[in-house]
Amino acid sequence: MATFRSKASASTSGGGSSLTISKPAGVVSTDQLVAVLASLGGTIYEFATPSGWTLLLSEENESTSSGCNVQVFTRQAGGLGASSTWSAPTGSTHFRGAIYAYSGADPVTLVGASAPNAASVTSCSAPSLVAPGPGRLLCAWGWRLREDGVITPPASVGNVESLSYPLTIGDEAIAASGATGVRTATCSSAEDAIGVSVFVPAPAVLTSSLKRWDGSAWVSLPVSRWDGADWANTDIKRWDGAAWNAI
Repeated sequence: MATFRSKASASTSGGGSSLTISKPAGVVSTDQLVAVLASLGGTIYEFATPSGWTLLLSEENESTSSGCNVQVFTRQAGGLGASSTWSAPTGSTHFRGAIYAYSGADPVTLVGASAPNAASVTSCSAPSLVAPGPGRLLCAWGWRLREDGVITPPASVGNVESLSYPLTIGDEAIAASGATGVRTATCSSAEDAIGVSVFVPAPAVLTSSLKRWDGSAWVSLPVSRWDGADWANTDIKRWDGAAWNAI
């Protein structure tokens, strides 16, 4: 099962040209990292993808001369330094972002979706995804240039990171496959908004067994070991990134 480990965040006021976020605490090389970054207010700027990271999605919402942009980047933690820096053109935009770390996650099958919400809204929905199995649903909601705005995420969301101007990120466990459903947050001030969803899956469970033909059907053949007095059944196990599990 994919498990939330830790998170780290950073922000800059207008006029910067980059955003640097520290590596979350306790991260190990097999952890999956998901970074959510936002450019809020002023001219919309897109962040360049740092070495080792992959851009999963990018979404803009601009109704006037300014707006908001939210991008999601992913990578495994192996080879990551003490921090990661995303560069962008110098301007008056406010940069916000956070890195979420997960143990026991499948690095191959992450999926994401985003949706711009109508201009000047006080509610914003992160779209539904189709989960292939159990895992974590990470959602983010960004509003344009409302430093005084307060985002209230849905009650089901935990591990919340709230940043001004404002950007709020959080996640929750998903127990089974199927549609995750939308997650709707509200903001105390009406403005352009974007909702983002990312599903962080657990590794697929592989099942296998040794069998023998008993003359009429195939029956399971246990794997045995000599325990010093008798032959005892033993499990074949696989490493899921965090622990050894029977298969």
